[in-house]
Amino acid sequence: MQNRIGVVASDLSDVVDQLTKLSSEDIPRADRQIAPRIGFVFSGQGAQYPRMGQSLLRTWPTFTSSMKRAVECVKACGSSWDLPEELLKDASESRMEDPCIAQHMSTAVQICLVDTLKDLGVIPTAVVGHSSAPTTTPAGAPPTTEVKPAQATAPAASGISPPKANPFAAVARIPYLQYIR
Repeated sequence: MQNRIGVVASDLSDVVDQLTKLSSEDIPRADRQIAPRIGFVFSGQGAQYPRMGQSLLRTWPTFTSSMKRAVECVKACGSSWDLPEELLKDASESRMEDPCIAQHMSTAVQICLVDTLKDLGVIPTAVVGHSSAPTTTPAGAPPTTEVKPAQATAPAASGISPPKANPFAAVARIPYLQYIR
């Protein structure tokens, strides 16, 4: 799509009128020299829900592979529960409201989403978030940087949490914040 244009309309006839008018004008070509910049912004805990990401887990190979790495990381940190098992539970059985599960699950799903989008060629300039979401940042690091999900999930899986007086203290110590532009 070298030629792009947008219109804002109040109804269908307004769209038709504007497009008819534009059809007689020259539409400038998109500048191919400038690569698009995209950032991923994730919410923190609280946006999670039972079965989030289940269709991706069951059908998308990159998402599934990334989840397997997250499972290894969470288990290596001593977790007694299984990420995909918890992810696939229905609302009546889900423990998604448990902060220990919610934080890991949200982080794992976010990392899996970043990996899946990267596999599709959608590579972010930055990945940012609120609360536990900044732990997703390493997944959005430049492609030349090898980052493993353990860097994101290990502190949470081990039960480490920031002090109550300064809830963002742990974020300040994350070494990969240098990749946020």
